[in-house]
Amino acid sequence: MTLEDLPRGLPKRWATFLLKLSIAPSLDRLDYQALNAVSHTTAKHDLAELRAAGLIVRSGRGRGTRYSVNIPFSGQPQVNAPSTSGQDPASFRTVFGQIEHIYRGTLPTP
Repeated sequence: MTLEDLPRGLPKRWATFLLKLSIAPSLDRLDYQALNAVSHTTAKHDLAELRAAGLIVRSGRGRGTRYSVNIPFSGQPQVNAPSTSGQDPASFRTVFGQIEHIYRGTLPTP
């Protein structure tokens, strides 16, 4: 997933989380909090809105709750455990470069 794959007008926190999910099989609320430097309440609210928008799906309950990209949103079969062995490190740099652009507010224009 790249910035071009994301729906236009997403809040920066949402876009950052979705880009991180493009390279991680799943994340939890604590990951969301750390990634976006937000409170428990804000993370819980944002994750509920992401679910309501159909962008992520929740699995598990309680402390075991995880979130992953929704299959219809991604437009391709979901890969829950991407292999990092032999994967091009440039693809990781690209995603993290995009996240940096989001934080700095310098998104490249298509």
